[in-house]
Amino acid sequence: MCRSSRQVMKETKEADCLEATVALQKQEHQAHAGVVGLEVFSAGLPPILAGKKTCSVRNYPLPKDLEGKPLLVLAIPPPTGEGADTLPDEVAAESGLFECVGVIVFSSGSYRYDTRAAFEEDAPRHAMVPGTPLHAKYAGEGSGWPGPEGYTYRWDIETVKPWPPELEMATRMPAVSRRCHSLFYVQGTGWESLMQAVISGTSHRGTVRPLEADPSA
Repeated sequence: MCRSSRQVMKETKEADCLEATVALQKQEHQAHAGVVGLEVFSAGLPPILAGKKTCSVRNYPLPKDLEGKPLLVLAIPPPTGEGADTLPDEVAAESGLFECVGVIVFSSGSYRYDTRAAFEEDAPRHAMVPGTPLHAKYAGEGSGWPGPEGYTYRWDIETVKPWPPELEMATRMPAVSRRCHSLFYVQGTGWESLMQAVISGTSHRGTVRPLEADPSA
């Protein structure tokens, strides 16, 4: 059966539309496959940045694709108990809601605390002791297990480097969008090389700030 020219044009248009959609999805995937940031309460950062706290505790396992990969540390104010204390799903550049304070790398895998005893025995590493807000959040104050957040996971810190103070303030507040939980995609280009410079200790005053993604693109 012969197809009409109108039908052919329609199919061609649909194919072009599909191709454009796939290309856009590929671009978004490539952008998202770049830099990821981890939201952390500022109150718990000093021992981490000083290398005294050797792990981070979360209520979900470390994603496989982030094992051994540098992550931006996104510091947010301490919880206030007055509504939402975490970042919104979409945050504009230079929002003032958080600040990049370092780069962190977690080693392979994450360890699930299957018992309260295992969690409590690891207190010297995660620094969550009874009577503190974070202990109440992850372990609860009773004797049952898991705690209020469900099972708790230990992410072992392999490397952590503070963000050099000489870098422009603008580089401390990129636009971000939530990937899942406390992980965010960092928008813009140039972050990989800048983070590598921070990790290797080669950043300097001449470092060029990353370029923010063009919102009109």
